Amino acid sequence: MSKISRSIVVAIFTALILFLTVMDIVYINQNKDVIESTSGLIKFGYFILIFVLVSTYTYVREKLSRLKLQKSVSSLYKYTYITLVMLAATFFKVYKDIDMYPTKTLLLYFALTYMIGLFTQKIIFNVSKSDVLSVLGMFVAFTFPNVIEDKTINLNSKLIALTLLVSIYVMQKLIDELKQLNIKNKKYIRQAVVLGFCIGFSTLCGINYLIWEIVALVSLFITSNLDSTSLNLSGKQKNTIKRRKNNYFIYKVERIKISKLIVSLVIVATIASSIYFGGRIIVHKLANTGNAVSFNIVNYLTVGIHTQLDLSFSNIKNQVFYFSSMSTRFYMLAYLYILFMEFLSLLLHRKYDTKSTLLKAIFILLVCLVIVFRVDMLYYQPILNLLLVIICIVNTTNIYYNREERIKMIEA
Repeated sequence: MSKISRSIVVAIFTALILFLTVMDIVYINQNKDVIESTSGLIKFGYFILIFVLVSTYTYVREKLSRLKLQKSVSSLYKYTYITLVMLAATFFKVYKDIDMYPTKTLLLYFALTYMIGLFTQKIIFNVSKSDVLSVLGMFVAFTFPNVIEDKTINLNSKLIALTLLVSIYVMQKLIDELKQLNIKNKKYIRQAVVLGFCIGFSTLCGINYLIWEIVALVSLFITSNLDSTSLNLSGKQKNTIKRRKNNYFIYKVERIKISKLIVSLVIVATIASSIYFGGRIIVHKLANTGNAVSFNIVNYLTVGIHTQLDLSFSNIKNQVFYFSSMSTRFYMLAYLYILFMEFLSLLLHRKYDTKSTLLKAIFILLVCLVIVFRVDMLYYQPILNLLLVIICIVNTTNIYYNREERIKMIEA
């Protein structure tokens, strides 16, 4: 069932990417003169810049490994280089409008940019185990051209991107923990609690709660070989049961197996719902007191409050065209690369793992809900760009590293 479910998710994802590709081609043909006026030299220079940055990082890493420094010293050098790249790239993007940003806002902008790049790297490394590819994703996150001119929308979009990326990373760590069989510790409960807080804050920042509800449902079908736990009765509970039942009944109760995934989902749902509804109450109270302007976290995806459902093709076309207009050539390149990798994966009989499938499911849901609820696509352009980059890199690693053959390849 898990293999079939993962294949269905990947098939829907491929169909969505194919649809976006066709719509992007239509948009290019309709706006050919405007698009061709953009200098291709700048775009080519961007790819050269990314190549130079990653190559320099690889060179520095190899030099440090030969020097046999302590791990903490080596990490300090590497993260100093990464931080300098982030500062330079971010400063270049806001240089023209730097006077519009107060000092505190500018510091927040730099901090959000760094955290977004860091969690992009962590998400890619968690799946690929490749340091170079994960740093490639980080540098792309740092240097992505900024198409959002409004500083408030810019900060909101970064906050939306960061909360989603953090939630995805914690979800990956939880899956890793659940895949370890016969583990007696309660680490998965702590991770589920953290994930509940992350998802709760992400819904307040603009990620539709429907996305997480559907992801939770999908995870029940696409996961396999996860650990389970059993009921552990306390001494007082056992004594109470003994008065009414025999010891065999206690034995049967303690032998009941409960999926740790189910336990985790219940914990996550409880905490996330509490944060979401509690946060909405606080927002409404701030709005009533006239201080809502200072509380700049607004949910743009809440059904029936800020949005209106529209399934018409004209709305879908307008939304996709608006998204394509932000970076037409990049999307075309990303779509074609993803389609090529999905075809190659099918041809080479590569298996779809749980974490990369969940990434694709989240992308599907985010795109569809933003479109059908007529949400301003500008707020979600950064996170959609990052998800495309992450999926491109993860698909590449799935081609080179078959999960069942990885150990044999390392030994060879």
